[in-house]
Amino acid sequence: MSLPSFLQISLSSLLDSPAVVELAARAGDKAVVILKNHFTLSSKEINAAIQNSYGYALATVAAGLAAPEKKLAFLQKLRHSKLEREFADKIELNYLQPFLNAVFFKPDSDSSEQGGMSADFRANAIKNCRVLIPYKKQLFQDAAAAALTEADLTAIISYKGPISITDFVLKQLEKLSPSEKCDDWDEFVAFLRYKDLLGNAILFFFHEQLRQHPRVKETFAALQRAGLWVDVRDIKTAQQSLTATLEQQHAELLRQLDEQKQQMAAAMQANDFARGSEMMHALQGLQQQAIAIEHELKQIPVMLQKAQAAWRQSHEQLLQLSADFKVWAGLITEKVDVVLTWLDELMPLVKGMDEKLDRILEAMAQMGLSPQVSVHHEFTYYDSARLRQLEDEIALLKPSLRKNSRYQSQVAIIEGSIFSSRGDLERAKQQFLRALECAPSDDKRALAYFNLFQVYLRGKDYAEALAALQDAYSINVWQYALHDVEKYPLVSILGAGGMGCVFLCQDQWRKKPVVVKTFWEGRKGRRDEVFREPIIMHNLQSAYTPKPLDCGFVNAGNQERPYFVTEYIEGAIDGEAWIKKYGKLDLLTGLKVALQIAEGLAVAHDAGVFHLDLKPANLLFKQTEDGLMVKIIDFGLARVATSLKQQTALTQVHSHKTQFAQAVFGTLDYAPPEQLGETDDYGQPTAKSDIYAFGTTAYHLLSGESPRFPHPDDLPDVPELQRLLLACFRKHPDKRPTIQSVITQLSRLLDKLDKTWIEKRTRAAEMARQKTDDEKSRARQHIPSAGKAGCKNKFFFEKIFGDGSQKDEESTQEVEMARQKAQQEKTRADDAEMALQKAEVEKNHAREEIETAQQMAAAEKSRADDAEMALQKAEKEKTRAHKEIKTAQQMAAAEKTRADDAEMALQKAEDGKRRAHKEVEIAQQMVAAEKSRADEAEMARQKVEDETRRAHKEVEIARQKAQQEKSRADDAEIALQKTEAEKNRVHKEIEAVRQKAEAEKKRAREAEIARQKAEEEKKGKLFSFEIVIVDANGKIIRNEPKQARYQIEDLGKGVILEMVYIPGGIFLMGSPETEKDRNNAWETQHEVTVKPFYMGKYPITQAQWQEMMGNNPSYFKGENRPVENVSWLDVVEFCQRLSEKTGKDYRLPSEAEWEYGCRAGSVTAYCWGDVITTELANYNRSVGETTEVAKYPPNAFGLYDMHGNIWEWTGSAFEENYQGKELVSLMSEEGVGRFAVRGASWDIKARWARSADRYRDAPTFRNDGQGARLVRML
Repeated sequence: MSLPSFLQISLSSLLDSPAVVELAARAGDKAVVILKNHFTLSSKEINAAIQNSYGYALATVAAGLAAPEKKLAFLQKLRHSKLEREFADKIELNYLQPFLNAVFFKPDSDSSEQGGMSADFRANAIKNCRVLIPYKKQLFQDAAAAALTEADLTAIISYKGPISITDFVLKQLEKLSPSEKCDDWDEFVAFLRYKDLLGNAILFFFHEQLRQHPRVKETFAALQRAGLWVDVRDIKTAQQSLTATLEQQHAELLRQLDEQKQQMAAAMQANDFARGSEMMHALQGLQQQAIAIEHELKQIPVMLQKAQAAWRQSHEQLLQLSADFKVWAGLITEKVDVVLTWLDELMPLVKGMDEKLDRILEAMAQMGLSPQVSVHHEFTYYDSARLRQLEDEIALLKPSLRKNSRYQSQVAIIEGSIFSSRGDLERAKQQFLRALECAPSDDKRALAYFNLFQVYLRGKDYAEALAALQDAYSINVWQYALHDVEKYPLVSILGAGGMGCVFLCQDQWRKKPVVVKTFWEGRKGRRDEVFREPIIMHNLQSAYTPKPLDCGFVNAGNQERPYFVTEYIEGAIDGEAWIKKYGKLDLLTGLKVALQIAEGLAVAHDAGVFHLDLKPANLLFKQTEDGLMVKIIDFGLARVATSLKQQTALTQVHSHKTQFAQAVFGTLDYAPPEQLGETDDYGQPTAKSDIYAFGTTAYHLLSGESPRFPHPDDLPDVPELQRLLLACFRKHPDKRPTIQSVITQLSRLLDKLDKTWIEKRTRAAEMARQKTDDEKSRARQHIPSAGKAGCKNKFFFEKIFGDGSQKDEESTQEVEMARQKAQQEKTRADDAEMALQKAEVEKNHAREEIETAQQMAAAEKSRADDAEMALQKAEKEKTRAHKEIKTAQQMAAAEKTRADDAEMALQKAEDGKRRAHKEVEIAQQMVAAEKSRADEAEMARQKVEDETRRAHKEVEIARQKAQQEKSRADDAEIALQKTEAEKNRVHKEIEAVRQKAEAEKKRAREAEIARQKAEEEKKGKLFSFEIVIVDANGKIIRNEPKQARYQIEDLGKGVILEMVYIPGGIFLMGSPETEKDRNNAWETQHEVTVKPFYMGKYPITQAQWQEMMGNNPSYFKGENRPVENVSWLDVVEFCQRLSEKTGKDYRLPSEAEWEYGCRAGSVTAYCWGDVITTELANYNRSVGETTEVAKYPPNAFGLYDMHGNIWEWTGSAFEENYQGKELVSLMSEEGVGRFAVRGASWDIKARWARSADRYRDAPTFRNDGQGARLVRML
């Protein structure tokens, strides 16, 4: 694992690595070896040092932010001695005040307003420091995960980059998302970035802790002994120290040289030529080292200057901070706990505003309201007098907002929340839009967007609601997400109710739509407990409900914000919408729909699940070939989240409510009394609660009327149906029928009205049974023969897969017999009913026969009771048959599961077999390889023996030759001297050749330079200019000279056009995702290649326009001002006239050419950096009109006014995501709706003036900020 970058920077700055790199360039890996031996700090020591440094840094910043008088008194207490105000104000003068002046204060704010804003910022910044200090262990827990490796040490010693860790620390803090952060958070973060304050403070205390550590001190000493480290702060002492070290090394090398020469002479005298040759090579190596040190001694001044420059450049801001913090070091590191304890004492008071807002928020909380809008607010019962008092307090607060502008957004949000609770959505919307305009932080903007979502949603403006919600997500998705939006991306809003909001989303694979139900207020608990009933419904896989797919929490750790995912049924609409579109259901359709609903409830009730929110809006209708299909939605979700039903029931006032609220009130018509708080009289909700809701729902579907005041005349003229539905309406649950009784009576009615109905239902049941048989058959076919062969117990195999048909056949026969018996009993029951009616008629027409009729009626009633008992018996038989069918289905599913397991086992066996074959093959290859190596080793051994014999032979020959040559030793000495002379001569010849080659190389280089110069001169004359270098706040810190080439076009009458040569290249067009104020949809970053071209040094001036066009349409007159109030078509005509006049091809730049020219090699938001000021450009009405060209600094290409002053037309047709149009410049508007414009104008805000920002206008559009700049190809 590589070393974290922030730790690499921290340790590099500790070791002064930029200086060490310059000194160690000659030493290879020597510096790393020294670090490895001496810099042996443990990971625990490094982690503790960086954690403590973070805490010390924030404590110091907090103490420095205190009001001056409080800070001085605090420091005197801390030191127990007097302390000068100058020291106490170090952070105040060098950091806080410059930051406030540059970033926080508005140009037109007076001193009293600035004083209030300063006090507010101090208070909130100290609070935020206190919030962040406890995060030190989470931030740096594993900064150094283990001991430093050799690769880590190499990275540390070779680091040459900037010494800055602020951005890293702030990004890590952002990931931790501190929940306690206070107001002005964004400004506080900007303050920590100012002059790299936080990072440099951490590094300062990191140095203070470790520089005195024994192992660190020994590391510095070892580097210094090796000439690899000196204190470059004192250049004179450093030069003396380094010179002494190198001279000592040089003296040691000279001593070794003398010793080597003596040993070589001795070897030659002993005729040991082999050793003499070795000594010669060693001697040459020592000579090269000595020459290198002599060269380094001459280069010491230059080397030290480079080292000092590198060190100063990387440590510049850290040096300044060290000077400011030096006196604090001892105080903070020794007494940090005291500082943290006294932070409250240091905090200045915000003059009354915070207390007033706290009182208002407390009063809202007592009334059940909050700044974050909730659907519950509109149903909250509150005292109107208290509400008026609250509004009066806000009215009194408003005048002071002009002096405390940062509170405007918060007050607007509070007012909007109050308007929302009263159902005044339009005024609430206006307040939240105002809050957005003046929001001081992302937190406030996100809250305003979320509140707008709630307002638009309750007004049923689902498109605007979705856009507002997505805007809130873009700022803080974690806080406001209603479901896992990464897993299920939003598509649209389907609806909303008293329980939550329903979204159409993409599934997690982005292949098909799904429905995600979210909840305003979910219950907490384990997932399996909260979603117990939806999970049961998922396992049932009921045909009467949409298929459940997923469920969970947005914040699983805190069990917050549950959501539920189901399949999306294309073309289905809810029952309420169906009634509005098509009217009430006809009798036959209504009965079939009611029966489907009842059967769906029965399946759920058998599993112990109650709906508890049944109503037309929770039914989905879809027309099919077999009639109207019904799906019941939201089964079991009443246990997942709370509903508004009880709260709505307690709210007596229905008037002045929104459409949303009226719809929620309407749902009370379908709820039984036990669900509306009357549990003392009727008990807790049960399955009978669904019966009540079934009755009211069916009543509405069949009558089209509200079930609030039911009347039989509103229903079809079928007495049995009227009695059944009104029985479901009974207040007491015990008096309502069971769901099975409802199904029986509905089935009887349908059979009576539609003679084909029983036949259709029987055929459907037969098809379902056939489907189960087919699935069982397929399951048997999927079991491989190996699976059956592997069964050791044949009886067990047949028990699982065999002889199931007999049981199925018996079950089918029992069902058929039960059906026939039920039919016979039903016929008898119908006869009894008719006899009863006849008896009633007889009673009315003949009083004398009343006794006989009564006896007949009693007899018929007896038979009816018998028939009812028979019918109930038939129902039991039917239920038993259903259970047996269900058992058979479960057995089939179990068989399929076992078949799948067998298939997996077989596949696993096959995989193991393939793996074994592969391992055998590898082993065979290894054996072959070992045999090959053994053969090679044998050959090598034989070769060594041959070489040894040959060497012995040669040694013998050499010995004999040495004996012969011994007498000629003097001649050998002479020959050796001659060789040395020859060697010197060769060296001189080589040097002469080298010098000649250098001369030829120099001449070639000069010729190349001359050619390049000629090429450059063809591009135009040189002109000089200066660009500005700015700091992180956009303040100019120095100017830097630049040169570029340009050509002049004479337009006549002393008017010229200057065109600057722009070299071609490749650049990243668009903006990075991290760039502030970027337009995510319009600025996608992508690589673009641009060919060389010429571009106007300035926008087209009014003098140039007058000369070519004979008029001046500009609103702000001035020959040297840019021409404005010109359309795209006007500028194209200008280009055509100029091209005809000069014979050169002038045109508008493409978008890519314009941005490439604007950036001039930069990658920041503006060509000079990431901040724009009125010293750098004319924007945001800072001047109030256009200014003359070249008033503001140019970019690195020498182009002026690329940011602000006027919008500049391009020749590219505008497309949101470019789509290649940015590479093309058109000369005709045909087929183009809008053309891209760039650069922003004098009256536009800073975000529009960024290099990557884009806008679009119609080709005929003109205004006082619209101009252009020309380009021409080579």
